[in-house]
Amino acid sequence: MTNASATKAMRNSAFSTLICATQSFLALQFLTLWHEVTSVFYGIGTIISIATVGFMFRRVLLYCPPPQTLEHFDRHDAFDQSRLLKAGRCLLLVAGGYASFAVFLSDWITLLALIAPFLIFIHWAKLTLQPVQLVATWSAIVAGSVLAILFSRGEIIPTTLPIGCWLFWTCTTISWMRLLGHTRSEQLKHPQALASR
Repeated sequence: MTNASATKAMRNSAFSTLICATQSFLALQFLTLWHEVTSVFYGIGTIISIATVGFMFRRVLLYCPPPQTLEHFDRHDAFDQSRLLKAGRCLLLVAGGYASFAVFLSDWITLLALIAPFLIFIHWAKLTLQPVQLVATWSAIVAGSVLAILFSRGEIIPTTLPIGCWLFWTCTTISWMRLLGHTRSEQLKHPQALASR
């Protein structure tokens, strides 16, 4: 694995962890509306979620290509930057966030178990080349999830909510482990390259 591909893999895993942690945070907030969650559990879960989101934002930014290499990345790795494709990509991300959280709010827990892992393995690296792309991509997915909460008209099944929340946290953990694996592998190959990060 070349240094560029390793950096892309780490950026991909970091953003996957960011998305999963954000979904976990939203799921925890919604869970407290339907279950009597103790203040200690809620506080610990919220602090861990916010800390993970903030930490992963920083990691993704660290793995973004330097400005002088963006022209090369844009030619070979980024999506076409036409307005039509930008709008279509944004709508697709909103729809993805909406779908993942709509399933969480339903009783289709088996379907959520199949969908949630896709958050880990989607090739996010093409969407996070620059800080503005990182924020836009994250915001679109969060917007879709919030819309799912606001427009949820079906009957909420409270008994499945803890399972769904656990699934999001499991995906967060797996994605973080992948990031640590990529980072460790790169440190062994290039110990000085990542020492400052």
